[in-house]
Formats: sequence, structure tokens, C-alpha cells
Amino acid sequence: MNPKMWNIFTLISISILSFDVSCGRQNAVWQGKIEEKEGVVIVRNPKEPIYDESVFSLEPELSIGNQPAQSESAFSEIGNVIVDREGRIYVSDPKEVQIKVFDNNGAYLRTIGRRGQGPGELEAVTGLQIMDNGELAIFDMNTRRITFYTPEGKFLRVLLTDKIPATRLQLDAKRNFIASTYLLENLKAITEIKIFGDNQNFLQVLDTSEPANIFNPFLPYTDWRLAENGNLYLGYNKNYEIAIFNSEWQLTKKILKDYDPIKISSEEKKEALKKFPYSKDVKLPSFYPAFSGFVVDDQGLIYVKTWKKAKAANAFYYDVFDPQGRYVAKIPLSWSLQVCKSGRTYMIEENKEGFPIVKRYKTLWKVKLIQ
Repeated sequence: MNPKMWNIFTLISISILSFDVSCGRQNAVWQGKIEEKEGVVIVRNPKEPIYDESVFSLEPELSIGNQPAQSESAFSEIGNVIVDREGRIYVSDPKEVQIKVFDNNGAYLRTIGRRGQGPGELEAVTGLQIMDNGELAIFDMNTRRITFYTPEGKFLRVLLTDKIPATRLQLDAKRNFIASTYLLENLKAITEIKIFGDNQNFLQVLDTSEPANIFNPFLPYTDWRLAENGNLYLGYNKNYEIAIFNSEWQLTKKILKDYDPIKISSEEKKEALKKFPYSKDVKLPSFYPAFSGFVVDDQGLIYVKTWKKAKAANAFYYDVFDPQGRYVAKIPLSWSLQVCKSGRTYMIEENKEGFPIVKRYKTLWKVKLIQ
């Protein structure tokens, strides 16, 4: 290679290296391990991700709920936020027992539901789901029924779920039920994730928790998310583990991660006891569970909220895993992440007056996370 070509090659190499550094590339090569045991893929992740937080940023796009308190667009409280394929935003207000719908630009469209026990009426909104045919399903665990509406807000039908003693429900594409059931024995809680058929007949148990004292405010639990691709994600926060089941309820993958437990301070324990006075006689744990919840986006990225505090006020780190299960990034967020869809991030926040609002951001990544 002649000197001139060598200089050009060197400059290109330095430019590529500078780009990687500027993008926060810490470990250019993933340091984990993937193996298979009895047909299940096991992904073991190290404590540190491939990229640091500099690869991620959010660009504000719209805010919903900043209007005067009596406005149709204002909320007394926010429970669930979901987004359909047209970009419509559905926000449940548990206090008012209704769902407000907004278009892709954040403009108010309509209010669905009202308090009551008649057709189309609700006692408690405990979950929302957009079905594959576009219908809105509203879960009411108080009355043990699911109410269906068109996207335009027209009441369609009610499905009674009184055969399923669930605290949380969702429907898969085959209209099977995914249910969290709760059993209490001698002040010990046992939670199970079960599958019921379309006629509410029991099919199988996916997970059974260890008995735990109900008065423990730092109680570990199993969280779950039904993804758009039909896979079910179960997150075990006693240990850092996420199990993935396919649409036939077969375990296909386990995502594991090494982590440093976050200590619960004496001040945090005191604050917890103020909220849960019955916990005063319970021996509280020394450490938080591995994580507090997670979200799966429409591309298969998993955002896991940890207990590790970031520099910004009220911010916590989220661990981000790619569809393969590799720990790719760690990002700080100050508010509750609800939905990641179509390159947008939706969060529940508070305005200056302390009222709840929904904010949407454009999600910006400086690196390609999905290969």
C-alpha cells in the first residue's frame, strides 16, 4: 500500500473509531453467552451493556392533559395507556371510571364508558387491550367481565369472566385467557400465571410464586406482558430473569442478567411503613427485587425498569435488551414508561400543577440495536 493510500485508510479508521466512541460504544462486542438446554435458549448477560446512555435520547412531540381541570382532555388519574395501529391513544382514568381517546396528534376524540353495572358501564378499569380486529377490550375485575367497543366508541358486547378468579386478564389471538390468580393462606400470598381456554376452561399453569408475606411492601412478584407478535414475556424479579413463551405456551427462551442488588435504605423503609402500617411487624428485606417492571415494544426490544437511580431527579435506569435477549443499553428515565411503538415513547408524567399527563416522544437511537 502506497503512503497516500495508507494515510487515507488511517483517517477512515480513526473516523470510524471516533464515531463509535461518540456513540457511547463501551463494549463493541457483547460479553454474554448463549446456550441451549432441552430446547430452551438461555441468554446470559453481563452486568454492563454494549452501549451507555449516550446512545439514547428523547425528542418531545406532544402532551395530553395539560388543559384546564374540567376540560375533556384532562385526567383525574391515569391507569393504563395503550396505542392502536392507527396511532390513536387510549388513556384510562380509574377515578372517573372511563377511557379517553385521542388521535395521533393528541386531539381529544371521545370518552368511552361510565360508572355503573349496565351494558357498556364500568365499575373499575383494570386493563385495556386492542384486539387484532381493532376492537377495544376493557377489563373490569370488580364485575369480572370484559366490555368490547369499536375504535369509534360504539358499545359491542360484554363477556363475563366469572369462571376465572383473576386479578389481571388479557386475551391472546385465539381468545384464550392469560390470567394472574391470587391465593391467600395464613397471610401468605401465592400468585400464579395461568392459561384458560376460550370457554374459560383451565389449560395450564405457566408460573407459581413462592409464598410471601402480603404485608411486605417490597414483595417480589412475576410481571408479564403479551407482545404484539403473540409471545408472552414473564419477568421474575426475585432473580433477574425474563422467560419467553410462544403462542402455543411453550417456553422458548430465558434471558438472565448479572446485577448488583440495590440496598433499601432505612429512610426508604420508614417511608414504606408510613404507607403500609401493617408491615411494622414484618422483617423487611435488605435489598430491592431485581427490577420493578418492564415493557416490550413492537420491535421486540425489552425495557426493564431497575431500582438503580440515575443522576436526574426521580430518574431510574432502564435496562434494554434486543430481540435476541442481549443486554444492549442502559437508559435513564424520570417518568413511568408505558408504551414504545412505531419509534415513539409514551410516558405518564405530571405537569407543573401536579396533574397527571401523557407525553409522547420521538425515540432516537444513535446505534442500530436490531440486526
